[in-house]
Amino acid sequence: MTPFLSSPRPDRGFFHSRSARSWMALAATLAVFAGAATPALALRVCAYNLLNYDNLNSVRDAAFQTVIPAIGNIDVLSVEEMQDQTAVNNFLNNVLNAVEPGQWAAATYFDDPTMSFNQALFYRPSTVTIVAADTLGNAPRDISYYTFHPVGYTTPAVDVTIFATHFKASSGSTNEATRLVEAQRLRLFMNTQFPAGSNLIVCGDFNMYNSGEPAYQELTGSQADNDGRMFDPLNAPGTWHNNASFSWLHTQSTRTGFLTPGDGGSTGGVDDRFDFILTSAALNDGVGLDQIASTYRAFGEDGNHFNQELSAPPTIPEGQVVQDALERASDHLPVLMDFQVPALVSVSPQSLDFGTVVLGGAADLTTTVTNVAVSPADVLDYSFTGAAGFTVPAGMFAEAAGGGGDLQTISMDTTAPGVLAGTVQVASDDPDNPSVSIAVGGTVVAHAAPSLSGLATVLADTSDFGAHEEGFFTDLSVQVSNLGFGGLQALLEVYDAQITGGGGRFSIVGGFSPVGVGATAASFGLHFDDAGTTAAGDTTYTATLVFSTRDDQALPGAANRADLTVTLTATVQANLSGLGDDPTHFATLLRANHPNPFAGPTHIAFQLAREGSVRLTIYDIQGRRVRRLVEGGLGAGDHDVVWDGRNDAGRAARPGIYFYSL
Repeated sequence: MTPFLSSPRPDRGFFHSRSARSWMALAATLAVFAGAATPALALRVCAYNLLNYDNLNSVRDAAFQTVIPAIGNIDVLSVEEMQDQTAVNNFLNNVLNAVEPGQWAAATYFDDPTMSFNQALFYRPSTVTIVAADTLGNAPRDISYYTFHPVGYTTPAVDVTIFATHFKASSGSTNEATRLVEAQRLRLFMNTQFPAGSNLIVCGDFNMYNSGEPAYQELTGSQADNDGRMFDPLNAPGTWHNNASFSWLHTQSTRTGFLTPGDGGSTGGVDDRFDFILTSAALNDGVGLDQIASTYRAFGEDGNHFNQELSAPPTIPEGQVVQDALERASDHLPVLMDFQVPALVSVSPQSLDFGTVVLGGAADLTTTVTNVAVSPADVLDYSFTGAAGFTVPAGMFAEAAGGGGDLQTISMDTTAPGVLAGTVQVASDDPDNPSVSIAVGGTVVAHAAPSLSGLATVLADTSDFGAHEEGFFTDLSVQVSNLGFGGLQALLEVYDAQITGGGGRFSIVGGFSPVGVGATAASFGLHFDDAGTTAAGDTTYTATLVFSTRDDQALPGAANRADLTVTLTATVQANLSGLGDDPTHFATLLRANHPNPFAGPTHIAFQLAREGSVRLTIYDIQGRRVRRLVEGGLGAGDHDVVWDGRNDAGRAARPGIYFYSL
């Protein structure tokens, strides 16, 4: 685009005339536009020169009542040429809250008595909160500034300060020099009063004709201190005045003639870019609270009304009714731009209990990380920091606003038994919650350790019912232990027991029922059915009992454990006394202990031919007494004594060979 010079025209004049427009028809269509607003955006800022809005019941209110809802979803509205506090109240009540009841509030108005009009700010309390308001006291025209932050955020990092400006009007070197002084004061104030990285907006009626004007360069140029440097989101340098190449961004004047009743304004058609929204570097870095430059526009500007009144053909995309209202309301077009809000992180759940897991088992739980900011909002960038004993997803992750959330897996290390607890951190660019904690914990237990002994691992053993005549067999018992069971070992499930062989004469007393084994061994009674076994000579019956075991199936990582095998034997003797089946006659016999060898209890069975005094003693290989098991009178018949492997002092005897004597 090639800039060219043209004759300047006054910025403002007040006249009393009327165009041939039907404003009754305009007002009658208000309800249509009030109900047709576009979907809400994260944050919309609008700057609008209201053209000397007075403290009377303005005849232009009907036009403003059409324009404001047609723009739609404005969150912050900065205006110029507000006459006084009464005018502020009138615009708030008769325009803003008239079309959107109860949704608008006015920020503090700074009335400069030396000027006939000043700036004002209106906002939606549902979307932004004003945290500070002040005036710069600039000359010749005051500058008001306001600090706000979006609702839903608390950190000052998302505060935005907006400067409502109205620079000196008209062309010529004198007026340019005045605008330069105003811009210098503003730039100095922003440089010195705001740190680098501040979110700053300068908006309003600049009355500048080209990008080379010193005041514009003062605001946007690089200096030794760039804390207050502003940037033009449109990046459209050149001579804007009366230049058709810039017709797409012209904002003044909407009129070529005077309107009646007399509300004045500048004429000459749409051919100047006077209205601006400038932003600081922090608002155009693509991170957090940030401008959406593509949304910057002069509302109602279609590029087809260069040097024409706005109401002339063709009809703008917003429709003829809005087109007419824009011309009627003011000789300026509003400019607006949308801003994305920062990401907001939500982590759910924030506590992961892995419970109890068996050694080597899978221990995975999930948490969902969501960006709950209202779209369009910044992408949530986040990462995990793990805790000892836990594995977290590696790398950086990004979650768009309004999405369904990222399902992330956290795992517990199950390579060694132990109680694990810690905190996983989710670090993100949420300015309010840069770090979210997830409490993690669980217990890893060793596999169950099945054994037929409580002292050592015994996977196979023998239970011998001994040698007896028919009718003289007694039940035995076998114990299943979970060797070494404690707080960091799985419960042992004995879930099945099968007996094979032995002619079906061996059985578990009362039948088998699954049982869980912890610190206390499970005892199973064994029975030998000797009915009808009388024979001419001794007959030995043999069977195999197999216990099937596994870890507690309620625990992740549970696995089958070793089978426990018990060999069952019983010998049916012929009638040794020659007295037939008379049970009152016995022989005195000392039988082999069982099991043998043994690591736990062992049974010593013997038979007495008659009642008498009995002494049963255990000796070591050197003949020293280890344990006196029986000493006293016993009746005739079969007896079974258990030695638990301990000496007379109650201490476990050493492994070795022992003898017993009856």
